[in-house]
Amino acid sequence: MDSKPEDCVSRLESGLSKGREQARVQQNTLDHILQLLQQLPITGVPQAPQGPPTALPAPTVAALAAPALGQPARGLKPATPNDFDGDHLKGRAFLNSCRLYISPCESQFQDDQAKIHWALSFMKSGCAALHANCILQRETVEMVALTKLESKRYYQGWKLVDYYINEFLELVEEAGYSDGLSIVIKFRKGLDRDIQDRIVEMVQGRLEDDDPDGWYAAAQVLDANRAANLAFHGTQCTVAPTPSL
Repeated sequence: MDSKPEDCVSRLESGLSKGREQARVQQNTLDHILQLLQQLPITGVPQAPQGPPTALPAPTVAALAAPALGQPARGLKPATPNDFDGDHLKGRAFLNSCRLYISPCESQFQDDQAKIHWALSFMKSGCAALHANCILQRETVEMVALTKLESKRYYQGWKLVDYYINEFLELVEEAGYSDGLSIVIKFRKGLDRDIQDRIVEMVQGRLEDDDPDGWYAAAQVLDANRAANLAFHGTQCTVAPTPSL
């Protein structure tokens, strides 16, 4: 029995919606790659100005009924991009090659990060290779910092507060943390238990839970006060009693 026209239109609209969503995800990933390429130093002759974009014809009914993006024709295999050395005159061609490969081979990539790493694998020479190496090294440093912050290896322990703060700030920067609340939670978790309890129990000047700088300053003040108090009591213990007459 033939399908009703309404059912055909519904399926067609559903297919178009899925195609647009896949195209949006692919475009976001490739835009990210383009941003990486634009950060490379310009080599060779300056790029010629581009003319206004050419308007694309309206899609035909046959095109709308075609398979959604990510469904390559059986037996067809897109060509991989040529190696890229960082020449801006070749940047657009390289990006288009990446797009033409990723579009029908979506299922081969686990996520957007995998697509970016795949594109970086073709940057094998020139300043493009240097840039790709910097990106991969930065990712490695970030992963090491994130792993350490998820463990107890960054805890203060017997370290001085100032040393703990300096080491913690370096880890936060390497891990790419920017949310104040997350930073405070991590800092408090590794801070000396007595100091963090005193900060929370402060009656005046109660700190916000998303104010890392406030927590750093309070920890330093309380640690200095504790050290001064211990020094005072230590002096009292060493003073010899006055003999009675």
